[in-house]
Amino acid sequence: MIAGLSDTSALVGYQVGDYVPTYAADAFVFADSKWIKIKTWDGIAEVKKLSELIETVQYTEEYSSSEKGLAATLSHLNLADPISDLNKNIALDKTYFIGPCEPPGHSPGVAEADEPLVHTAAHGLWCLPGSGDPVTSSDYAKLIDQARAYAAKYNAELVRRIRSGGVK
Repeated sequence: MIAGLSDTSALVGYQVGDYVPTYAADAFVFADSKWIKIKTWDGIAEVKKLSELIETVQYTEEYSSSEKGLAATLSHLNLADPISDLNKNIALDKTYFIGPCEPPGHSPGVAEADEPLVHTAAHGLWCLPGSGDPVTSSDYAKLIDQARAYAAKYNAELVRRIRSGGVK
């Protein structure tokens, strides 16, 4: 659980379930001498810090439609060189796996035997914003394919580095 609190508002991120967890967040406001839940975000990325939770919620709000959101997400990634993005993230101590929001156990580039690494507190999974909805158009399907291809290269290299001891 990760939370932030002010005099008038609160943001709480939490894990749902144990074996194959998902993640959610709730926003609250303090009014009329009580805390009132005003919004819930289900299926968000696993985060380790309050700053990451705030960033995830803001990004989710800004890019709420699946096709527009995934297009925006992919525009911030180096699709031609996922390893350069991995190197940047490792330098920032962000050692999470990435991928489209799909059923647990389907992390691109991660073998079944390595899948438990995805669900550890040390790593986790960043579910690419905009990738969680059913595919309803060929353009959206192409974006999902791009996300999977990118994630497969990124995640396979992250697994390799974890197994070799280069990443903790």
